Amino acid sequence: MTCTQMIVKILTRLNLAASNPFFTSAQLLALLNDGYKNFCARTLALKKFVFIDVVADQTAYNLPSDHYKVLWLGYDDEAIAVVSADDLDYQDENWIGRSGMPYAFVEELAGLTQIKLHLTPGTSSTALSDDTTAQTSFESWVDNLLLYHAYEPADMVAGSTPSLETSYQWALIYYVLWKAFDQEGEFKDSLQAEFYKARYESYVKKKSEFFSPVEIGSGSEPDPAGEILDWNQEEIEYNLQDVSFLAIEYGGRLSFGDNDDNGTWRMAVDSSGDLAISKRVSGSYTEKGGFE
Repeated sequence: MTCTQMIVKILTRLNLAASNPFFTSAQLLALLNDGYKNFCARTLALKKFVFIDVVADQTAYNLPSDHYKVLWLGYDDEAIAVVSADDLDYQDENWIGRSGMPYAFVEELAGLTQIKLHLTPGTSSTALSDDTTAQTSFESWVDNLLLYHAYEPADMVAGSTPSLETSYQWALIYYVLWKAFDQEGEFKDSLQAEFYKARYESYVKKKSEFFSPVEIGSGSEPDPAGEILDWNQEEIEYNLQDVSFLAIEYGGRLSFGDNDDNGTWRMAVDSSGDLAISKRVSGSYTEKGGFE
């Protein structure tokens, strides 16, 4: 739905005409944008890869202006792990600026607007001007930082569409209805406000549970039993201390494990809604169990 179509649905549920004494289209659009940002901040619904150019002997790097949270960071074809500044201070009080191949980073300093590497590379990266390459190719980032992060959406304008699945666009409608009925004045209706707030919160909970981001640290793999990977139909391979991890999702199928003919497991929901777990053996999958 476009935000214009969403406003029409909101006005219908408010039982108001387009021209009314309570809310202008601009006010409703502002509430939609507030809901859009609130929803994405709480669920980390929007995620993308971004290149960060490395400068020789530079420890600190600014995060993108739309940044919410680092989900994964890699340098020179290797994952690097997030650590606390306290831990690094305990190990080495002069860690900032110490030279070497980065194996960890700190995000908590500078108000979460920067990352600081440990160790600090001594050579600059090959500048990459087109960050869209990060969405489709992982062959060119070997001497760059590759950031996978949750980000804040840009404000919608009349006619634009939020970057959410249609079902979750309804969450934004419920957010606006909640806030509209909760405003002081003769339109205020606490019961209606609580009803739509509950509807909105249910969508936040659902999105948070079923599309939770996967945090990948060096030398470890996500627990497939406890995480659901949402890679937007992309195929991504990570080499984590000589352990190859492959996550593929196509049409509801999720595969994970070693990237070879005999090491990949798959979770798939069949047409009846049952969850089956299979293992690939000699190029084909054999079902090993499942849940109804």
